[in-house]
Amino acid sequence: LFVTHDQEEALEIADEVVVMNNARIEQIGDPQAVYDQPASPFVIEFLGNVNRLPASEAGRSYVRPQDVMVTRESGVSRIPAVVLHVFAAGSTARVVLRRSDTGEILEAEFSRMHLAELDLKQNDKVAMEFRGIRSFPVAHRA
Repeated sequence: LFVTHDQEEALEIADEVVVMNNARIEQIGDPQAVYDQPASPFVIEFLGNVNRLPASEAGRSYVRPQDVMVTRESGVSRIPAVVLHVFAAGSTARVVLRRSDTGEILEAEFSRMHLAELDLKQNDKVAMEFRGIRSFPVAHRA
């Protein structure tokens, strides 16, 4: 048994993790399953940076920054956005975007190589697609 508040450490060394919220168990499982299939909004927010998508009456949706695909090509399933800021220190690039349709601010993360291919600058117009969206019904709202 190892107790930690360091999410990365827990996911890296554990065979099984227990995510607790105010002394209540939110989810138990192997680290990859808990990360990939979070059981609640608390779990997905607890286990790393995540973007909240516009809420509907049906619930709340989330997408991790590494699951925000950015391209310069528009398309039917792509959402237009504007680049607000580019952080390129380290091996991973982080790009802050504003959706053109809702004004919502989102973050995307991808390799520096992909950033170089896109040649992104502040105020550039781009398009986004989401993969790995996780949605939760209204019952899970805090």
